[in-house]
Amino acid sequence: MRFDFLNVVLHEPAHNVVRLYLLESVRHRNIEPGVEFPIDESFAGWVWRNHKPYIITNVEEETQYPQSLAILRAHQVKSYCMLPLMSAHRCLGSLGFGNVTDASYSQADLDFMQQAANLVAVSLDNALNFRTALSQKELLARERDRLGLLLDVTNALVSSLDFDELFAAVIGCMRRVVPHDYASVALHDAQTDRLKFQAVGRGNSRQLVREPASADAGSTPAGMAFASGRPLVLDSEGLSSFPAAAIQAMLGDGIQSLCCLPLVTKKRVLGTLNIGSRKPGAFKQDDVELLSRVAAQTAIALDNALAYQQIAELKDKLNKEKLYLEDEIRTEYQFGEIVGGSKTLKKVLQLVETAAPTDSTVLIRGETGTGKELIARAIHSLSRRCERTFVKLNCAAIPTWIARKRAVWPREGSLHGGHCPTDWPL
Repeated sequence: MRFDFLNVVLHEPAHNVVRLYLLESVRHRNIEPGVEFPIDESFAGWVWRNHKPYIITNVEEETQYPQSLAILRAHQVKSYCMLPLMSAHRCLGSLGFGNVTDASYSQADLDFMQQAANLVAVSLDNALNFRTALSQKELLARERDRLGLLLDVTNALVSSLDFDELFAAVIGCMRRVVPHDYASVALHDAQTDRLKFQAVGRGNSRQLVREPASADAGSTPAGMAFASGRPLVLDSEGLSSFPAAAIQAMLGDGIQSLCCLPLVTKKRVLGTLNIGSRKPGAFKQDDVELLSRVAAQTAIALDNALAYQQIAELKDKLNKEKLYLEDEIRTEYQFGEIVGGSKTLKKVLQLVETAAPTDSTVLIRGETGTGKELIARAIHSLSRRCERTFVKLNCAAIPTWIARKRAVWPREGSLHGGHCPTDWPL
């Protein structure tokens, strides 16, 4: 079969058009593959829709489909035949043969060309199915990686309540799926209405850089994302419109794409998670959607971390106040369980301070309820045996004959204090 012009046009279901995939000609080619035609305005569309050949014996006399005719005439095609590419399941498009001389196609020629077209259709169908399978495989792999990222972020966020550890874990997980060269978290200060950059990660380093600077909520891309509550994606031209020193520093560092994502909880917007890249157009729509899901998880974890930090600060403050008050009490009285300011009590406490450091047996006398046990505990607390156990004994329960035999207790193992209605040495 002799031909001077050959083209393959396939149907594109996504846009419902026909697209030129292959064009070979003995003349200089003035059109590149990839051009699309409406179905109702081309020979290929008619063949695809009707599943029949379209035969032109004289291109110069043909009047239908001017756009397609212009291509044929540009390649000096005089006669042309386009056949459907039929597979077992569908019509893929059309295969066209053209000659630069007038030619008539016999039925035998059409049968032969149709058999050739059928073989081409099988091959193309296999190739298209293989390409679709690879595309689906890539989509599944990408979806797997993204779901894995969300799982890793969740595991990282629930493992710690420390802010720096949370931020380092989040950017470490994101870098595997969404490559970037800059990441930061800006938190809103309601009192000053400014955004404070809590931590910044640059390049492939996991090291965090504290940013002492803050910016007005309305003068940075992060502020715009915070105010709107929606993600904001900017290129280098959009970034250059912000005069903030932090943005100019990013541009000087080569950042050409920035994505700012609000950290939204049920109660409020905490701030923004900011991701930057030196690659132009680095963040596509699906990347923004994934980063938004990461930001939602991060917002919950940061809210918990901030609440934990506030509780820890309040707890530390209370502990300091408690230690201060206890120190004040000890400074005044030096006895934690005894509080008083009378001269008589102060004199008794001075006697306790005198007797406690010694190994002498101490006799404590007083009526029931006057605090003999507290005095005994004070002596024990100030003695060299304060780290050992204090044992109290109700002396009224001791039989009389034992008390008489042990009127004086041995010094080693003597007891400080005790409830005793009589003047027994303890």
